[in-house]
Amino acid sequence: MKVNAVIKANWSAPTNVTACVVTRRADVDDVLQQKQVQWLQQVHGKDVLKLKAGVNISEPKADAIYTQVPGIVCGIHTADCLPVFFSDQKGREIALAHAGWRGLAMGVLENTLACFKAKHESISVWFGPAIGPCHFEVGEEVRDIYLQQASQATKKITSAVFVPGAKNGKWMADLYKLAQIRLNDAGLFDISGGGLCTFCDPENFYSYRRDKETGRLSSLIWLK
Repeated sequence: MKVNAVIKANWSAPTNVTACVVTRRADVDDVLQQKQVQWLQQVHGKDVLKLKAGVNISEPKADAIYTQVPGIVCGIHTADCLPVFFSDQKGREIALAHAGWRGLAMGVLENTLACFKAKHESISVWFGPAIGPCHFEVGEEVRDIYLQQASQATKKITSAVFVPGAKNGKWMADLYKLAQIRLNDAGLFDISGGGLCTFCDPENFYSYRRDKETGRLSSLIWLK
């Protein structure tokens, strides 16, 4: 599959919001062009860094970053987990979350949304590349966590996200749909992206599940 060296977000965010994912065929420094960037020490948790001004020299432990400050790049690294980009429709607030199954279950997306002043129905989201349901195998315990957390209204669609795997007690899960269900449940429906599988495309994407030891894709978002 042909993928651009830099995948630009195709979503309904205002034009003053730049969001992209740098594939393994591009140099992140070329994309940044000496812009300041705030990276995170990602721990598969639910904490959100609220970036008020400037860039921290250290990389704080967090799995999402939110800001209203123009010119500062928010960045995360992934190699199968789902990068989730947020913007309000006025182009005043942005965020970027690292959503693996653990962080997703812990509420990293809901915590990120809680930072916004804008109402959830006026926030746009774009899903960057992540491991697809064709290769995202999880155990029974992961499925149980999501089913236990599901509301009465989402129990059935959450259950449908998990398809029995080839091995007993294993399930193939759709990370994109799990994230969409949680966002929809929070009142956010303007969602774009999804559909790419990092595991299936070694030419363009790093994948920890595929290679065990690998590089990381860089997801970036900033306000002009």
